[in-house]
Amino acid sequence: MGEEAAPERVWHGLAAGALSGLASRACTHPLDTTKARLQVQGALRARERLYAGTWDAIRQTAAGEGLRGFYKGFGPVLLFSVPGTMAYYAGYETGKQVVPEGFGVFRDGAVGVVAQLFAGAIFAPMDILKERMQVQHMLGARHHYTSTFKLLVSSSLPEKRERLED
Repeated sequence: MGEEAAPERVWHGLAAGALSGLASRACTHPLDTTKARLQVQGALRARERLYAGTWDAIRQTAAGEGLRGFYKGFGPVLLFSVPGTMAYYAGYETGKQVVPEGFGVFRDGAVGVVAQLFAGAIFAPMDILKERMQVQHMLGARHHYTSTFKLLVSSSLPEKRERLED
């Protein structure tokens, strides 16, 4: 049996990393939705507050929207999470090639920075789209995206926004 060929190890690592990243996001998304809603609430005027705190936000989301409410914005996560994780691994491998040996922990840090730069190019837009969907009900009728596709199109083509919302 022996050791796997290098390309197979790379693909196994990419697949395992991507799937584990997606699984972890599926587990943590309900708390992320709660956090996003509480953050937006903090920017609203005091009389517009919907939640008294974290547990109240969880209770109201469960009562008013059910499980689906906690997973609003998960479509962009499904679309971007795997490529983002793969970009992280690509950045990590690139960083190991371009950052010179001999800097100890500073080399490790620099390699991590390169990996985060690669991944951030995908995860930052994902977070913006995800959070728009998570908090849209708090922003009134101005924003209402019924699907990830409509959100993507309206975000990239502002002149189409009015026709796609609803």
